Amino acid sequence: MTDQTTSAADGWQHIENIAADVDAELNPEIEAPEQGTETAAPESDPEMEMLLTEGIHITSAILAPNWKITKDEAGALGGVYAKLINKYFPDAGANFGVELTALLTTGAIIGSRIGTPRKLEEKPEKSEKDNPQVNEVTTLEPQPVGDLGGDDGNG
Repeated sequence: MTDQTTSAADGWQHIENIAADVDAELNPEIEAPEQGTETAAPESDPEMEMLLTEGIHITSAILAPNWKITKDEAGALGGVYAKLINKYFPDAGANFGVELTALLTTGAIIGSRIGTPRKLEEKPEKSEKDNPQVNEVTTLEPQPVGDLGGDDGNG
């Protein structure tokens, strides 16, 4: 793990500890864990984690390409959100896997074309008035036959 990933994991652990303390205050039957001890994190569904990772990576590339979110960063986000979803919706991966796959595939295909106009612009037909080469008729004026700029035929 990189330093950035390690500090993010420590940050999440701190947030989990705070959440456990709040849960204990709201519901006295729940014992607050001692500070510094890990709370039991919900299991992550690997399929959900993969789907979320791909979704986050594709969505960030479409909506915020200058942020340049890497596959590893999307994986970190996908992992924590998969755990979060599994905490509140334990069977979400089994129940919504097909739907999530459909959404992500649609997002990948359509999202890559977001900046492209949906329809081709209609080009107006060019008339003779629009084309100056066709519009101008060149009329040749007869030139006098006389002095052709050479000798006058007297040798």
